[in-house]
Amino acid sequence: MGSENGQYTVAPLRAPRPHGLLAVLLILAACVTGGCQTVTTRNDALIGLQEWSMLDPPSRLLSAHEMPQEKAEMVHWLEQYLRGEYHVIDQRFVLTEPGFTEWALLESKAGQYMEQERGAIFLRQEWKETGIDLVSLWRLDQASPRHFALVMTDEPLPSQAERSLVGYFELMPSTK
Repeated sequence: MGSENGQYTVAPLRAPRPHGLLAVLLILAACVTGGCQTVTTRNDALIGLQEWSMLDPPSRLLSAHEMPQEKAEMVHWLEQYLRGEYHVIDQRFVLTEPGFTEWALLESKAGQYMEQERGAIFLRQEWKETGIDLVSLWRLDQASPRHFALVMTDEPLPSQAERSLVGYFELMPSTK
């Protein structure tokens, strides 16, 4: 700013430039102190069911983008099997180790978790449905609409070197 002929000139205001590292540190500090939170869904009952029932050697948890067609087919099959009375609201899938045969033990451990650890009520179990080896269904408790299911393919998947698909599902009653 200066004075020429009695007139003042004003320098244009400039916005301060954010410094890359400083801006990142400020954002991280805000997140750490609870100013912003990453929203993640974490279904502890479904995770517990899957983790509790897995045997040694452990099966491999599938990521969200792996085997989309096979997973969609299992979800569709389960909803049809339950006559459309329930719909899947959350899911987890694993591939068993090649040659896995401990289906009864896996189901027993799943039942133990749901009934003893979560207080769920066992509703039904069926073996040897077309394409599916086992279906187990639990209701979380009398007052809850939350249901959980365990579903396994009856044969290894052709493209997966003798590995079978196991699905863990949370279900809610359909509103038809």
